[in-house]
Amino acid sequence: MGAIRLFLALVVVGAHFQGAWLYPQLKVAIPAGVWLGVHGGLAVLLFYVISGFLISVVLAEKYAADSAGTLGFYRARFIRIFALYWPVVAGGFILMPSIAAAFAAQAGPLQWFTALFLFGMDWHVAFIGWNGTIVFLSQAWTLGAELTFYALAPFILRSARAVLALMAASFALRLAIDFVFGFSQDWSFQFFPATLGFFLLGNVAWRAGRRWPGLLNPRLGLALLALAAGTLLYDPYYRWDGRQFWIAILCFAVALPSVFAATRKNRLLNALGDLSYPIYLIHIVALGVMLPGDSVARYAAIVGSDLVVAGALCGVVVMAAGVHWLIERPVSHVMRAILASGGAARRTAAGVGKVPAEFPP
Repeated sequence: MGAIRLFLALVVVGAHFQGAWLYPQLKVAIPAGVWLGVHGGLAVLLFYVISGFLISVVLAEKYAADSAGTLGFYRARFIRIFALYWPVVAGGFILMPSIAAAFAAQAGPLQWFTALFLFGMDWHVAFIGWNGTIVFLSQAWTLGAELTFYALAPFILRSARAVLALMAASFALRLAIDFVFGFSQDWSFQFFPATLGFFLLGNVAWRAGRRWPGLLNPRLGLALLALAAGTLLYDPYYRWDGRQFWIAILCFAVALPSVFAATRKNRLLNALGDLSYPIYLIHIVALGVMLPGDSVARYAAIVGSDLVVAGALCGVVVMAAGVHWLIERPVSHVMRAILASGGAARRTAAGVGKVPAEFPP
């Protein structure tokens, strides 16, 4: 599954690179076939499906259904998100003091809260504006939706009835929005109740894989992924919430159990998947550093636009790998040590004794 996560992260990078660099300077677009028909918005929703699947796995395998297990889950998710997010914010403000000064000048308490702690950022973007994000991390609004899902997950995902009821309600709301307004970025893409169903679809896929072992067949998974891509490529201008959209998402979800079973112990693929988060967070800064001003046009005149696109994507991956190994992993280790020592001190003070070793996040 790591390769899929990396691919979807690169789809988002490609969408932002095309919109802010490639098309404004060269008036060309990356062919839809390069991304197998997946556009940036759909990539985000597919990430939500994967998140629902993987969180279902870790809740079932690593965290007990009690208060200690829930706190352990929250602690791991906190580290997973903020071990990189906060260093990127700090580094960006240090390297770009003018952006830091501009944000500080216009931001009130609500903007500071959403920008630093992410909760509610998706709602802020949808209904107030983008001033609740930091300009070089505007894509982080999706992390607000992720954190809301994480907060709910221990209380929802362990109940099949709750999952099915909430998923049905979310998708019904989504279809009602589409019927009344058509596709709306605010309501169809950034409104959490209308996207919760995609997270829960991941849980349904996980449950289906446990119930029907036939879904673990790798050939079936590959066939379903190919069907999803073929459906999207049949008409690259497919409509949001149209037939192609839903067929592709459902095929993708049903493919996840077999893909996960076949790749969960593959270290290389897992390492590639680990790069998806740093790629997502740093790619706007990375592209700005690599391609300032009109450099896309200048480089394209020398080597061609295709090589410029390939070089930009490779550069982002390399920079993300450096950030992952030099920043994310060490900071994660320090945060785990701090939180573990704090928990041990509280338990010792209460006379509980040593804390048993935990599963990694």
